[in-house]
Amino acid sequence: MNRAIIVAAAAGLLAAAAGCNGWVTPAGEITASRGVVTAVRVHRGPTVDGTLKCPIWQKCPPLVLGDVMSDQVGELKSTARVLFDKTHLYVGWECLEPDTSRVKADVAERDANVWNDDYVDLFVTADARVGSYHFLINSLGTLLDAHIPPDGGNEDTAWNSTAVVKASVEKNKRWVVTMKVPLKELGAYIGEGQTWPMNLNRTRPLGSNQFVESSWSSTGRSQYSDPSGWGKIVGVRIVPAAGGVTRTDQPPAE
Repeated sequence: MNRAIIVAAAAGLLAAAAGCNGWVTPAGEITASRGVVTAVRVHRGPTVDGTLKCPIWQKCPPLVLGDVMSDQVGELKSTARVLFDKTHLYVGWECLEPDTSRVKADVAERDANVWNDDYVDLFVTADARVGSYHFLINSLGTLLDAHIPPDGGNEDTAWNSTAVVKASVEKNKRWVVTMKVPLKELGAYIGEGQTWPMNLNRTRPLGSNQFVESSWSSTGRSQYSDPSGWGKIVGVRIVPAAGGVTRTDQPPAE
């Protein structure tokens, strides 16, 4: 075989292995603000180990969580990162905490009352026709996951994903949660240029049903669970490898 052909073939294999086949989102196309971010696609998702040390996390700019009702940063200093590979959605939260002894972490049972602890959560809608999904995780890595029906009715905590969740606490510095969940379990449908409503949050309980709350989207509402105030992740691309549904009809208008 001609040496030039061998070199070209080898280069092609290396490019494919590195994800340089049009799948990875070019850095120059990624924009982020409070409430809007470009979907960041990577060839292979980051390690889910309860830290953000895997350099792949840095592909997504930090998404600042702030005051729910305004553009102010607020009391809880927190950021999140969101990534896609061909089969999973990845989310990592970093919650700064100068006194980790105050972090409430009592719930260890899956789908129990995680909201009684300090927790982070994700709301996401891949397809409004099948509803939304809610994930809450405390600093122990305890997960509550639920499906929200399309009509916005009560959350169904009997629904369980196969999400992988890990958390860690760095004394008097931060606590971190990392998660990955299969795209097909979010009702993702195959297609390009999708916009997914999404919100990322951190909550600290104060007792007597009082909380300090922060949210990625500045909702202008006291309830960050209200989907009308969620942010948007734009440019989502779902490929057949995700196991998503093939839709012949158009998704609902934004």
